[in-house]
Order: sequence, then C-alpha cells, then structure tokens
Amino acid sequence: MAILSDVQITALVAGEPITKALPWSSGDDHWVQAFYRNVCESLCEKLELRSMVKCIDEGYVSYIDAWFYRPDAQFKASQPSDYDEEYSGLCVLLSRLSPYFAFIQGEKGWSVDRGFSYLPSFEMVDQFTSAHVATLAAQVEPLLLEKGLRRVSKSELAQLLTSDVGLDTNLAHGQLRQFDALFHWYD
Repeated sequence: MAILSDVQITALVAGEPITKALPWSSGDDHWVQAFYRNVCESLCEKLELRSMVKCIDEGYVSYIDAWFYRPDAQFKASQPSDYDEEYSGLCVLLSRLSPYFAFIQGEKGWSVDRGFSYLPSFEMVDQFTSAHVATLAAQVEPLLLEKGLRRVSKSELAQLLTSDVGLDTNLAHGQLRQFDALFHWYD
C-alpha cells in the first residue's frame, strides 16, 4: 500500500514540501530543523535518553537522522570492538519535507580520534534485533504522534518507483522505492 502519490514523489525529488502543515510547508529548513531539535530534546527529557541529531550539510539530504540511546549495558553494541563507546540505538528518520518518520536500529561507536555509524537503508526499516531498541521505539512513537508526526512502515515504503523517476541517492540498493523518495541523500 503506497503512501505517496506520483505528484508527491515528483515534489520530493525536487526538494519541495508535500504538505500544507507547518513547519514543512514554509520551505524554511532552519525552521524545520528547529522544530525537530525541540522534539528530540523533549524525547530525551521525558524518556531519559541521549541523542545524536545529524543534519548532513554535504550535498543534499531530505531527512534528519535522530539517534537515541541510553549509555548502559542494555544498549551496548551487538558486536563490540575497540571503541571507547559503542551502542545500539533507535534511529528516527525525520523527513524535512513532510511530517513522516521511519524507525530503524543503528549502531554507533566512537573514541577521541575516530568513530563509526550506520547508513540508513530501506532494508533496515522496522527491523529491530535488540528488544531494548524495540521497546524504546514503542515508547517514542506516541510522543512523536503527539507532535503531529506520522510513522511510515516498511510495507508502506516498499512500493517501487517508476523507472522515469530521476533520483540521485547514496542510500539506494537496487531499484528505487518510496523509501528513497522520502529519505535520500546525495553529495
């Protein structure tokens, strides 16, 4: 079941909002970023989380990557290595052009001089290997819905795009899907 119309896909590819709702319809990315930062800060406060909110400045990105975790044993990385800090957490992909968001699980690790992170993909949507991350998703979702956001599921994002959609993205694996229209990045 598709969530996006052909008109919306065309708008997303062109970097245009697909809603009349604010802040997205304003076309003001600073306002959208400020809105999401407030949402993320509120989540951290209410659920006692830590977060890393990433607004990629290289090239063009249609989403904001908000990663939430707790610095405890429950969120330790599934296969720890030699980084000082390594955690598995809940990534919320927040569309810059609509109130849609998707959940993925991602791992990050860092030391003073280096680090690693996940790169979102369609295959990762709604796939939780950690029970603690899945529980966190269940806690975060109603709080995001209260802010007027709408979660999109893997099944909603699965529909393939037609071959005439000209979308450059570093995140695609194989044929483009509605996921790629909402959540794309290229540099």
